[in-house]
Amino acid sequence: MSQDLDHEVNVGVLEHESFDTGSFGAFCNTSVMWIGPHRDSEEEAEEDSRRHRQAVKEQYRHATQHQAVVRFDQDESDLVDDMVKDNPEYAPVFGSYFPYCGDCNGYVGLGCTTEEEAADDASKHRSAFTALIATR
Repeated sequence: MSQDLDHEVNVGVLEHESFDTGSFGAFCNTSVMWIGPHRDSEEEAEEDSRRHRQAVKEQYRHATQHQAVVRFDQDESDLVDDMVKDNPEYAPVFGSYFPYCGDCNGYVGLGCTTEEEAADDASKHRSAFTALIATR
């Protein structure tokens, strides 16, 4: 098996404290990180999986920095605000801050409730892709 196909990625329902969140996500067991945001459908999470595998393949061909940054998503923020308004006891599981990577063409982690959490995920993303360069 070639290196670019080694990445074991799982897609499934996201749980929080043993409860189904109603969202789907993709997780790379090889890089040990979430590789896309929480999604409304399994098909969307599968697309994140394909996008990740393509980014890994490209990293082996031509190494890039994968300088993930934090982005605030206003639409996601509005959605969470509406959910809290409808149910004041609702504690958001996912937030409006996302690690984003231009080399991967999208969000590369779950939505975080704080900018600091998303920055940590962005750092993990950069580190994981830097590690790929070392294995070429």
